[in-house]
Amino acid sequence: MDWKECVITKIVKKKSVDKELISSILKMRKWKLKAYHKLSEENDLISIQFTVAYDYLRETIEALALSKGFKIGNHECYTAFLKEVCKLQTEAAIFDRAKFIRNGIQYCSKDMPLEEGKKLIPQLFSLVKFLEKQINEK
Repeated sequence: MDWKECVITKIVKKKSVDKELISSILKMRKWKLKAYHKLSEENDLISIQFTVAYDYLRETIEALALSKGFKIGNHECYTAFLKEVCKLQTEAAIFDRAKFIRNGIQYCSKDMPLEEGKKLIPQLFSLVKFLEKQINEK
């Protein structure tokens, strides 16, 4: 799904910048970060760690979108937002891959191999740090 389709189908809506909502999202996602740190890196928990890290990243993208005046209603349109609005091709690809893996865990009960998780989770947190700077530049 591209950005134009997201807008036409009204999955994306133009919204005035709501600094209180952005602040609230950034504050609330700290609970996810706390949960992430409480989980161990045992093989049977790496999938849970990944989904928590993914949610933390998705909420960061949500805050970034709101800071640019957009309310986005699905995960596919977050990818389009990063790619087409923010011009962040690599970052959009990382998020899209993470979305695919997270959906496999969430909806198909797939397990993530420990080594794959140890490789991918730091990428998600690195992307969060980069996107946080984009939000803070506002």
